[in-house]
Amino acid sequence: MGADKNQIVVWNNITDTLAARFGTKNISEEGLALIAVEIAKLYNDALIAPETNYSHEICNYILKQGYKNLYIRESLARHDKKVVGGIEYGWKTTTLTKPAMISHLRAILNENPNAIKDKEFWYEAEYYLMEDPSRNIMNAANGHFDDIIIATAIASYISKSFQAKQTRQVFKDNVASSAQKWEHGIKKKSTKLRKGIFRNNA
Repeated sequence: MGADKNQIVVWNNITDTLAARFGTKNISEEGLALIAVEIAKLYNDALIAPETNYSHEICNYILKQGYKNLYIRESLARHDKKVVGGIEYGWKTTTLTKPAMISHLRAILNENPNAIKDKEFWYEAEYYLMEDPSRNIMNAANGHFDDIIIATAIASYISKSFQAKQTRQVFKDNVASSAQKWEHGIKKKSTKLRKGIFRNNA
């Protein structure tokens, strides 16, 4: 929705390490959903947790493809002092969830700095600042971005949820698949998945 890229991060919930990352810009939600599902299928039908701060449509596009392994959060609304609501798909980054997921990511890196072998992540991390410690406000410095930081924090955080499968399956070597980039409804040339250093156990 803004200047940041759309990022898809694959997190290995067994080794607590980055498995892969895909970043792109100027793509429709439908196109991003197509790529997300194909990547998820390559990685053991992975749990997908789209950030839905600005729109829920990506979840609808994923469901339309018949992919059901979407992250579910509880939706609560208060009306006449009664709790109403139900189930909603996707992740919301809020003033409550953001400190928790960043703290979780920091703990992983303190224990194992090699968990993320991605120089673009570390470049963003260098300029990701705590603006107001008293209110837990953290953002990228002016002129810099935090799209990789946030996507990685979400992926690592939800990988510990009960919805994430704790299974092992060898990753297919033929990652150059039929994933195709869609931009504003126009079919584009196939986009190759950027693999991290890990080729299996994702």
